[in-house]
Amino acid sequence: MTKYCYVYTGDRNKEERLKRIDKAIEELSKLNENVVFAVNDLQSISYLKDKGYKALNLDALADIYNLITHDDFLYLCTPEDTTMLKASYANVKEICNEWTKQ
Repeated sequence: MTKYCYVYTGDRNKEERLKRIDKAIEELSKLNENVVFAVNDLQSISYLKDKGYKALNLDALADIYNLITHDDFLYLCTPEDTTMLKASYANVKEICNEWTKQ
């Protein structure tokens, strides 16, 4: 069982990406969770590694299906629609979701 946190970092605004990552870290620290971060760009991977976290690059949210199994936990911080992931896996939790704001 692995715990992942997908943070959407595919936008052009660097400050928004970093805020989203910091928000995810803040929320996960409240849960006392140690996770592998999945992000959309190399700059965010470098940012996370500088903070001492493991990170990997995904092109899109749909790539999660190739990464996790039904035993894994997935935390989400994304403006994207996560309905299909939540319907497909039992251990999916949104820690910050901006999708409803769009």
